[in-house]
Formats: sequence, structure tokens, C-alpha cells
Amino acid sequence: MLQLAFVGIFSILASLIVDGSGPLLQSRELIREPDVLWALLISIGPTSAFAFWIQTACQKYTTPSRVAIIYAMEPVFAAFTGLVFGGEKPGLSAGLGCLLILAAMLTAGLSPVPDKDGHAEGESGPLASSDG
Repeated sequence: MLQLAFVGIFSILASLIVDGSGPLLQSRELIREPDVLWALLISIGPTSAFAFWIQTACQKYTTPSRVAIIYAMEPVFAAFTGLVFGGEKPGLSAGLGCLLILAAMLTAGLSPVPDKDGHAEGESGPLASSDG
């Protein structure tokens, strides 16, 4: 939960630096509405705690590279969720970002794992030559 607090505090500071105090003053009025308060309580509390718990509990059942790929997919999942449930229409930069994330994930996931000497699987080192 320390991570959530850290992100929240520094997001507010960044918002003040970039946007000034106007959006925060507007938010103060919106947060008093029951629907907004209810949505915040649900999204900040049990859902975030459950997400962090399930991530750490399930990490032991897979490899670190697969965990990294799953975490790297988070922006893609967010874009998909916004598209399907929020009716968002992502622009060119969002689509390009999703493609770059996907390309990076595939590159990382499909790249051969180097051995102790730094050689990729199937690659022989200078001392591994069979011609003597």
C-alpha cells in the first residue's frame, strides 16, 4: 500500500506543477458527490489491494520473464478496457504505443536466453569450435 500512497502523493505534486491548482479545486467539489466517492472507495481500496495481492501470490507459479511480460501488458489491457467498456477512441499515438509495447514484449519473450558465458541458446562460443 506504500506504493499506492507514493504514487498518489507524487501524482498530486505533478498535477500542481503542470496544471496548477485549478483541477484540484474542481476535484474537491466533485469528490463530495456520492457516485464519485463510491467509485473512488471501490477503486482505491479493495480492488487495488486484491490486484497487488493476487499478483504477488501468483508470481511464484511462473517465470520472471513471463511476469515482466504480463506487467508490460498493463497499458495494452487498459487501452482495451477503455475501448470496450468506456467507449474511448484511441488516437494514432495510443495505437502506436500499444504496437511498440507489443513488439517489445514479443522481442523480450522470444529472444533466446543467454547462458552463463553470455551466448544465446544454439550459439557457440569461440572455444566451442569442433575443428580443433
